[in-house]
Amino acid sequence: MDLNNLINNFKSRFSKQEDKLKLSIGLDWGFSSLKMVVLESRDNNYILKDARIIALPSQDVKLSFPLNDLDLSGGVNLGICGPNVVVRYIAMTKMKDEEFRNSLRYEAASHLPFPVEEVNLDGIILKELADNQMLAMLVAAKKDFINQRLKIFQESGIRVNILDIDSLALINAFNYSLSHKQDGSYPGAVALLNIGACVTNINILEDGIPHFSRDINVAGRDLTKQVSREATIAKFVSEIRKSFDYYEAGSTAVLKKIFLSGGGSLVPDLGSNLENFLGAQIEKWDAFSNFSFAPGIDEANIRQNSAQFAVAVGLALR
Repeated sequence: MDLNNLINNFKSRFSKQEDKLKLSIGLDWGFSSLKMVVLESRDNNYILKDARIIALPSQDVKLSFPLNDLDLSGGVNLGICGPNVVVRYIAMTKMKDEEFRNSLRYEAASHLPFPVEEVNLDGIILKELADNQMLAMLVAAKKDFINQRLKIFQESGIRVNILDIDSLALINAFNYSLSHKQDGSYPGAVALLNIGACVTNINILEDGIPHFSRDINVAGRDLTKQVSREATIAKFVSEIRKSFDYYEAGSTAVLKKIFLSGGGSLVPDLGSNLENFLGAQIEKWDAFSNFSFAPGIDEANIRQNSAQFAVAVGLALR
């Protein structure tokens, strides 16, 4: 499984799901834990069947150890992120989808930090722009990194059905939650900050369509350290501000709201600090807000920890 099917799967994020019965497992493999979400799709509605946070003693642990009491015979949807994964948004001359697909590797060569032959590559046309331009997204992941991850699952006897990017899974979960609002509206230009243990995913959306994605290596593990905490927060804010400035330099939209998720978002006073330094409204969101809960699930506990499941939810929605 590689990124070659990303474009078709990404298109489905913006279209209505078919009415069918399906069980889907999203697995967010972080630095210190696995976040797992099991969803059952029934008549275009989702039922949460299971949600777990499983502590990992190390990144080298065989996955069969923490998951050996689960039925994973149907496979899982896995997310990846970090320095081996790149998402780029580029303005291009307007063209048809087939032309875009044929020019993908040529266009990617000037936008990626890796040689094209070392990556699995995909892309999608997001929307039309003025002056005969269009906005496209390119996604690339290093082949050796993908193979390393998949080998661990293969050795654990777990099939990977879909390999996705954490940032795109997060967008998927967020858009699903907004699509079920009563007024069905999107809040203009917003930022999604998913703060994990070691990586923070930054995404900027305009009316639900992604325009910017970036991973930074300042995250929850750094923010919880008492030594030099102020300096760490300053660095964290600086990296976020840098991303926002880059986006706003090429857009007429102004970011006014930031939605937080991830275990690192639970750091005390982080929301108020970000609000003060970035001048934007901070809001946490519940990735489970539009799901029914299966009988026997501890709904109160799961909702209390919902911030940590956003990526896993987006993966399960695939």
